[in-house]
Amino acid sequence: MVSTKAAQEIGALRWLNKCGCQHVPQLLGTSRNYNDASHTMQECLIMTKVPGITLQHAYAGLPFEERGAVRKAFKVAQNALRACGMDNGSHHTGNVLWCREEKKCYIVDFERAVFDTENNVGEPRSSWGLW
Repeated sequence: MVSTKAAQEIGALRWLNKCGCQHVPQLLGTSRNYNDASHTMQECLIMTKVPGITLQHAYAGLPFEERGAVRKAFKVAQNALRACGMDNGSHHTGNVLWCREEKKCYIVDFERAVFDTENNVGEPRSSWGLW
């Protein structure tokens, strides 16, 4: 049995890639292997590496003007996910990468993703307002 988290991540990335979202990694493939020692099925995801730095420890040290650019780019990225009917379900700066060269944010980690085929995700999470 593949873990729920791995299945969720795979499903979310497939959905977002099909939707054409440009703010997430591209899922290139998966591989399943049976682990004899633990009697479990292990799922391996193969995806593109998105450019940028993780904002978890870097954001506070950025110049004020750049933080403004990050906030704008983050809003664009969140709106792109919402347009695909997706919320990554894990809202913290460790899941956001900032690419200075592109002036673009990428969002990673979709193991807790919430999605709706009717693009009916609802209002942005209250934690987004902290940005």
